[in-house]
Formats: sequence, structure tokens, C-alpha cells
Amino acid sequence: MYAAPVRLFDEPGEHLDPRTADALVRDILTAGTRSVVVVTHRLAPPAAADAVIVLDGGVAAARGSHDELLATDEAYRLTLQSQNARVRT
Repeated sequence: MYAAPVRLFDEPGEHLDPRTADALVRDILTAGTRSVVVVTHRLAPPAAADAVIVLDGGVAAARGSHDELLATDEAYRLTLQSQNARVRT
């Protein structure tokens, strides 16, 4: 059996409640040693990612670690805060 060196997950948490979706994406990002690309609108799980690329209109608007983006990108930070507030309610 061929083991792909890179795995792509496109919206793996779609149609799941936010907590379950975040847990799934965290598991995908932290399980194993393969390279993984996760495409998602949820910003909570990227804390487990090595790098985050923020797209705006199909263009890379920002890139960095989750912590770097929290510190330097106001739109990223506000979107994360908004998503987290919806999960808590």
C-alpha cells in the first residue's frame, strides 16, 4: 500500500458542532509524522499547526504561527475571538 507523504483535509469538521470539529482538527494536526494541510474556516484548531496561512479573496493575506498571527493580525485575532465566543454559548 502506498502511503502519501502529504495529506489534504478540506473542511474536515464541516457539519460537526464547533467543539467536535475543533477536536477533530487538533487530532489531525497532532497525529503522526506526515505532512498535513488542513483547509478550514475555523480558527481555533490552528494553535496545533506549525504554520497558518490566512487567505483573503484567494490571496495569502498573512502567514505565521497561530501565536504570531494573534500578536500581529487584528482581523485574525478578532475572527478567533468571535468564533470562540460562539462555541462557549
